[in-house]
Amino acid sequence: MSPQAAEARRTAQANFVKYLQKEGRVALLLVARFIARQVVAETGKMLPGGLKPAEDDFVGVDSVEYALNDHLD
Repeated sequence: MSPQAAEARRTAQANFVKYLQKEGRVALLLVARFIARQVVAETGKMLPGGLKPAEDDFVGVDSVEYALNDHLD
């Protein structure tokens, strides 16, 4: 991604967050973040060697089989 495209993306994301906060629709932001993390996790599995989650991704979880979508369940 070019630096210009990355900056445009960051600006669009920031504007989206501001809009949701102004309109009081924080639930939409939570859903968007959840879906984005799921997409990253699933596409990361297709990379050679896989993509490891950040160390603080599942704070306090004792099992490596516990996934983000288990929080929703």
